[in-house]
Amino acid sequence: MAYQNFGDVVAFDTTYWKNRYAMPFVPFTRFNHHYQSVIFGFALMRDEHASTFEWILHTWLEGVGNKPPLTIITDQGQAMASVLQLWASFVEKYHLQEHNWLNGLYELKRKWILAYTRNTFLAFQNSTSRNEGMNSFFDKYASSATGLKEFIENAQKALARKFMREKEENYVTINLKRPMKIHTILEYHASCIYTEEMFRRFQDELVESSKYFVEKDRRASEEGERMGDVYTYYSSYRPMSEPTRRNVYFMAFEKSSFLGMCTCRMFEHSGLPCRHLLAVFTKKRVSEISPYFINSR
Repeated sequence: MAYQNFGDVVAFDTTYWKNRYAMPFVPFTRFNHHYQSVIFGFALMRDEHASTFEWILHTWLEGVGNKPPLTIITDQGQAMASVLQLWASFVEKYHLQEHNWLNGLYELKRKWILAYTRNTFLAFQNSTSRNEGMNSFFDKYASSATGLKEFIENAQKALARKFMREKEENYVTINLKRPMKIHTILEYHASCIYTEEMFRRFQDELVESSKYFVEKDRRASEEGERMGDVYTYYSSYRPMSEPTRRNVYFMAFEKSSFLGMCTCRMFEHSGLPCRHLLAVFTKKRVSEISPYFINSR
């Protein structure tokens, strides 16, 4: 059930915790609608060969209904990379094995990868760092001296504790009143549709949106009208004394439905509308967040 609701993004971490049998413990995790870590399964591995990773992935996928996640986040384990065929297939397809610049770029991937994943939904997470916390969580229930039978029993206790924490947060979300910051109809509507944690994140964007100036991009809009375009274009930026230092974000909205996108790609990346979109909502006196901008998770 957890995977069906929140398995759009999955982290498969190969930073291991090992028991006394030297078997790596590898969890499939990410987080739920309260931004709590949630476990979709875990494996005890006999070795770290590519064939073992392949078996684990196939077996786990079978266990969760053969519904692949939209995104898998993993570390840079070479065996794991060969199974997922992340980079090698691209290089092979376009015969780029000897391309020096591309090979150098791959070595610097940590510095550029985020810019190329803004259209990929990651639910606020860009690394497997959350899994390190998950390993620490399991450390409370098991140690390197724990036997296999005892480990499985303790793992069940750990999972039960995770589910209890989710229930506690569900109660808070449903029953406790949320303080407003801007006191607008849009903010109130957001308080009715988001969990407490996601509403807090939405409020942060809403507060920041008040610092942005919005203007209609008349040139782009007029050009679009001549071409039969159905979009209206806006630009958004924080007013500064030196225009050359401004970061300008451009948005396009459908005229009929007022559904849109921003060049920052925060909504596509995290599932929440960005401060630039919210600045336009405020300018246009939008009172409710469209279902288009509400991620079902």
